[in-house]
Amino acid sequence: MEWGKAKTILIFTFLLLNVLLGLQLWNHKIQLAGNYFDNRAMAQETEQILRNRNIAVLQEIPKETPQLSEITVKYHPEYHQDQRVFLSEPMPVEEVLYTKSIREPLDGVIANSEEYAFDPVNSENGIYRYNQLHEGFPLFDVSLTFYSHNGHVTAFKQQYVDIVHSGETENQRVLSAYMAVRHLAENVLSPGAVIEDVRLGYHGTIYNTDSILLFPKWRISIQDGNLYYIHAVNGALEEVERTSS
Repeated sequence: MEWGKAKTILIFTFLLLNVLLGLQLWNHKIQLAGNYFDNRAMAQETEQILRNRNIAVLQEIPKETPQLSEITVKYHPEYHQDQRVFLSEPMPVEEVLYTKSIREPLDGVIANSEEYAFDPVNSENGIYRYNQLHEGFPLFDVSLTFYSHNGHVTAFKQQYVDIVHSGETENQRVLSAYMAVRHLAENVLSPGAVIEDVRLGYHGTIYNTDSILLFPKWRISIQDGNLYYIHAVNGALEEVERTSS
């Protein structure tokens, strides 16, 4: 008799658990659907605002909204170069910059080169800049820079940081790129402006200190203009001049 009661209780418990799990899954699906329609509406509204103000975007606006948090980094003492390091023998630009890994032609000269990604926004006039990556996202203030002359790379300057703390604060879903672009289009940019690049990464104020705090931010580049950083969590706006050295 006691075993029969126990079986009844166990069956009821499993049924209740299945119902709760089903409700949780259903609620998650509803939330995802709501986010999808909210994002779609934001995208449509933003595109309409851009058309109304004759603001062009030269690339597809990113759709991802990952969960990120601030990170703390520290300059690696061996790879914090303030001065250019000249190559003993200049190398053709295409051999250094257009291979799958920039480490291949300069192996032994540049450390951790596979951890950098090309930054087209801050590369011009014979200067090619790469940003260090953290979990696939660029650290906009930490760069490996190549200098060229007459089609040959002649020197480089390398910055590299170690990640001291990651995720000290709880990860939060970032604001969509459409929200960042819409804010600029409505409140900052002049009619006819051209947005050339929209990219998610980390940005902060870099000092020569023991540790530096970097925040997830959308970087929006205006053609023939400056850069705008929009905090990807609280929406705070910052304008900076392009890097030129």
